[in-house]
Amino acid sequence: MAPQLPSMFGVTSTLLPKLLDVGSREAYDPKRGVKPGTLASLINRFHNPVFGSSGSWLNPGQYAVLQEKGFNPNNPNIAKAKAYYGSPEGQQELANVANQLRGVTDFRSTSYLQNTGNLLKYGTNLIPTVVQGERRFLTPQQLRQYGAKPDLTENTFFNETKRPPTKEWWKPYLPGQLQSSLPGEQQLGVGETLSAALGQDITQPVTPQTIAQNLLDEYKRNAIETLLPQGILPGLISSPTS
Repeated sequence: MAPQLPSMFGVTSTLLPKLLDVGSREAYDPKRGVKPGTLASLINRFHNPVFGSSGSWLNPGQYAVLQEKGFNPNNPNIAKAKAYYGSPEGQQELANVANQLRGVTDFRSTSYLQNTGNLLKYGTNLIPTVVQGERRFLTPQQLRQYGAKPDLTENTFFNETKRPPTKEWWKPYLPGQLQSSLPGEQQLGVGETLSAALGQDITQPVTPQTIAQNLLDEYKRNAIETLLPQGILPGLISSPTS
């Protein structure tokens, strides 16, 4: 069972209301108060040595919502977020999202990036989408490849500069099976990374044969996508999300 920490995910009780207030105004969610990706990014800053637990980074220079009215201690979404993310369901959802984001500390509005033509500009952007009813974050290449649509209500995540790793605060909240079947990004191959991003099974052992098959599948897909615009092989491929 996930541990019940009075500070909630290690964030101090004095800073937590401010964090939830800012998060809910940056990415409001009617059920959760704060969308999970945005909340995970804020908690990542708390646990990242570049930002830290003082919360000095919660300022108008970092978050647009603070430029107008500052903090709002009466924001009803603070209590809503505490209740949801304090529940087993909320803890596991947040842990799953944080595990995908791998400690990123920065975000921009997805709708803003799309409107300015920059959503797909940087290959390391983690763009929010929903695949088979589950929240996933895909790179621009994965988003194009799978024909997934970005969720404009959640933020897009990235690290602006190379920073020290964020403490993996989410690990104690992962279900045992999920924790063991989602290794760090550096351990995943091309096929595994795409499967994990789309919620497919990655629990099978990694062998030279499976790696070769993944690479072959990628080669076939790229070849087909090259031929389709030329009118060759029509109708032989469909989007996995259709």
